[in-house]
Amino acid sequence: MEKPSVKKKKRWSPKVQTLTYVALSTAITCIIGPLSIVIPISPVPISLTILAIYISVYAIGLKRSLASLFLYFLIGFVGLPVFSNFKGGFQVLIGPTGGYIIGFIFVVICTGIFIERFESKVYMHVIGMILGTILCYIAGTAWLAYQGNMTFLEALFAGVIPFIWADAIKIIIAAIVGPKLRRALKKI
Repeated sequence: MEKPSVKKKKRWSPKVQTLTYVALSTAITCIIGPLSIVIPISPVPISLTILAIYISVYAIGLKRSLASLFLYFLIGFVGLPVFSNFKGGFQVLIGPTGGYIIGFIFVVICTGIFIERFESKVYMHVIGMILGTILCYIAGTAWLAYQGNMTFLEALFAGVIPFIWADAIKIIIAAIVGPKLRRALKKI
């Protein structure tokens, strides 16, 4: 008597899976990133880009998220309106908010290291997101001060202080949604 054949679940090849994850993460960042609210006291808008980045790191890990971020930079650099307020082009990267955009690299690295090193400790993930965000704030504030002909303290009050509450909410959302998404994607 023949045993019934057991169908094995087809697995994606690692290259296809990586390309798919990076492309999807980049697409989500490009869709969510331009959505922003401008506060009249600051040239820096409240953007959802950093939330997309936190979630991306949870979902696809440090290396893939860095690839996704650089692809996002490239798409914006060539002029597609993927940066906050539907802006794009090289002038945005060298403009007053360019330092914050480049600072997203620190967000990915710090968040990714903490998530991968402390897999099940969400409080450590939060610390990683906070550290990455602080480094992003420093890079962005320094650049805003230079571009806006301000002191560092003036730039801090224009580009960071009004946004701490919003970024804290984004970190909380990512810490709630991210681990669940990470577990779900590991099953694929």
